[in-house]
Amino acid sequence: MCLAACKWANIEHIYYGCTIADNSDIGFRDTQIDKELGERPDETDYMNEEDRDACLQLFEEYRKMNAVIY
Repeated sequence: MCLAACKWANIEHIYYGCTIADNSDIGFRDTQIDKELGERPDETDYMNEEDRDACLQLFEEYRKMNAVIY
């Protein structure tokens, strides 16, 4: 949904911190959704990973909060 919204809003480039696998560790279901809706196209010209280690630290802080993982 976010990817489609970014394209709809004419955002020219996306930078992200964590991978789909990282997101799964805290409860996001991107992998499941991709299987149901079809795999994502290669977006390497549009999306680039940056500062993954910093993002993983935030995910770890979230985990320590005993937040609900859906």
